[in-house]
Amino acid sequence: MLNGTGIVVFEKNKALFYFIKGVLILLLVLMLILPFAAAGLSQETMYLSLVALPFCVVFSGLLYLVARKMHLKIIVDDDGVVFEDLSPVKIPWSEIRSLTTKRRRLHGKNASTWLVIALAEKEKYVAPRIIKLGELMFDGGVPVCNLDSYREKSDIMLETLLSKCSGQ
Repeated sequence: MLNGTGIVVFEKNKALFYFIKGVLILLLVLMLILPFAAAGLSQETMYLSLVALPFCVVFSGLLYLVARKMHLKIIVDDDGVVFEDLSPVKIPWSEIRSLTTKRRRLHGKNASTWLVIALAEKEKYVAPRIIKLGELMFDGGVPVCNLDSYREKSDIMLETLLSKCSGQ
């Protein structure tokens, strides 16, 4: 999405997050409140709520893990690009050797489109564990983010990034 200043900002798609949030809130209500509403305050309902409580805590933790990644963006301008999924540091276009996408299947799900970049100095912009992951799964490139989690289509995002990268 071009914001009028020559800066392109790609934001994550939050529809799935809001759906998961709604389902988890409904589960919390059903697990903790419904037994009391249906049977009143008794030993059985207290036991049921105590059994359900760990599940509610786990579901809430999962929601938190998803929520803390939903605000991250890709910010593209004439000087470089910031991949907030990877690092808050702007990577100048002169440091980027290539931009590609790779389809990878993770956790038995459908294949995801990963943005993979080759950098002149990986250590300067990327954590060592991400470099190691890139060597194992992405032929030495740096896995930046899953493009399928953003609002824009992955091919439009890649085209925008390639046009900025090749213009430098």
